[in-house]
Amino acid sequence: MTVEELREQRLAAARTQKNWTELAPDRLAPTGPASRGWLKDESGDVYTPSRGAVFLPGTARVFATVVPVTFTVDDGEVVPLDRIHQPTTSRSGGTK
Repeated sequence: MTVEELREQRLAAARTQKNWTELAPDRLAPTGPASRGWLKDESGDVYTPSRGAVFLPGTARVFATVVPVTFTVDDGEVVPLDRIHQPTTSRSGGTK
C-alpha cells in the first residue's frame, strides 16, 4: 500500500466514525505562539494537534472508536486535534 492510499483509507475511516467531528481547514486559523501549532475555529475554540494515535500503525484501522475525536485534514492527512480552550459564555443577570 502506498502512502497516498493509506491517507485516503484513513480519511475514509475517519469520516465514517459516528463520534468523530471533522473541522474544515478553512474554519481554522493559526493562533497563539507559532511553535505550538494552535488553531482557532470560528466559535473561538482553540485546538492543538493531538499527540495521541487514533489508527493502528501503518493501517487505516481505527482504535479510538469510543472516545470522541475532532480532526481536520492537512494535505490529505487526518490530523487529530485536542481542544485546549473553549470560550466562556457570559451569564446574564448575575454578578461576580
